Amino acid sequence: MTSDHDAVVAQVMQEVLAYLRAHPGARDTTKGILQWWLPEGRAALPVSEVKEAMERLAAAHLIRTEHLPGGAVVYSGIEAKEQETR
Repeated sequence: MTSDHDAVVAQVMQEVLAYLRAHPGARDTTKGILQWWLPEGRAALPVSEVKEAMERLAAAHLIRTEHLPGGAVVYSGIEAKEQETR
């Protein structure tokens, strides 16, 4: 991967974490994250870059993933799961 690619993915990761701090109960797929969680200027990003950012966040245990029966993956903040149990 190029350094430009890595920089974009790192920026998306920061934007996602900022969104989750502001909206701790948020849950969505990569397409929804691209449309709703990221700044408007990010709409042209490939979904693959958003997916990579989410996979990196999940690997670092900074977000949760939920695999749905149809194959979709839903991402959420750690706090979202904790709120469900309250």
